[in-house]
Amino acid sequence: YLREELTRYCPDFGVIGEEDGATPGTTDINWIVDPIDGTLPYIEGVPGYAVSIALVSRKGEPVIGVVYDPVEHTLYHAIKGQGAFRNFEPLKLCQATSGLLQIFTDRSVLQEPWFADALEKLDAEVGGVGGGVMNAIWCLENPPAAYFKFPKEEKGGGSSWDFAATACIYCEMGAVATDIRGNPLELNNATTTFMHHGGALHATNEELAGRITDLN
Repeated sequence: YLREELTRYCPDFGVIGEEDGATPGTTDINWIVDPIDGTLPYIEGVPGYAVSIALVSRKGEPVIGVVYDPVEHTLYHAIKGQGAFRNFEPLKLCQATSGLLQIFTDRSVLQEPWFADALEKLDAEVGGVGGGVMNAIWCLENPPAAYFKFPKEEKGGGSSWDFAATACIYCEMGAVATDIRGNPLELNNATTTFMHHGGALHATNEELAGRITDLN
């Protein structure tokens, strides 16, 4: 349904999705879609899954980001230069209610040998475990918070559809969405959708992002 609707309204743009691969367009501009990010939470009927849609420019910059949380019936969206919104109301980073740092992550990262050490060095606790998209959204709702993955040699580490929509929302809110070294996320890479080569970092402020970058 999403592929059909996006192609109908924007026939020149490609559609890259986790399901059914890519539908090429006549430009290098692409919609990047994950119809259900967080498959395990979805199957188990627990929070942590979402619908994610992004429009990414030729240079890989996210210019539209849309996330729908079906559990809370909450729609998040952002448009480059026009701000971020929750259910069509302006969305701003809320003030931290405590100094406790929360790390939101997925189950695969919990098993990584470096994760417990990173948690200790950051003096943080696990705030929640879900799909990548909702992990990033939960960070925005619970600052100070972060969601990150370190680079690795083997393919994996999430794909562009795990980060593209939330990256746009983060940018419009003044938060940080980069690779683990602080470089822009490669969201329109012609050779791969995987993000393992640079990792990924979502953080609610630059100071926190710098602390996580220093761990790698």
